[in-house]
Amino acid sequence: MPRRADVMLSSEHAETQQGGVLEGIDHYQLPQSTVTKIAKAALPSNAKLQKESVLALVKGSTVFINYIGLESY
Repeated sequence: MPRRADVMLSSEHAETQQGGVLEGIDHYQLPQSTVTKIAKAALPSNAKLQKESVLALVKGSTVFINYIGLESY
């Protein structure tokens, strides 16, 4: 059975190797200001957007655009 220190070193080594390869969806997010401008243009002038709704729009649009790009390839 390996020592605890050896296990920790090997797991840290694996994380550093995967750090450059595995990138999350947050790396490809659209600019929040641009998404907010587009959303405000589609809503009535007296409507307000909450932070959670802007975040949902940013994440949803990012996933959608990445999906379209993946399918077009």
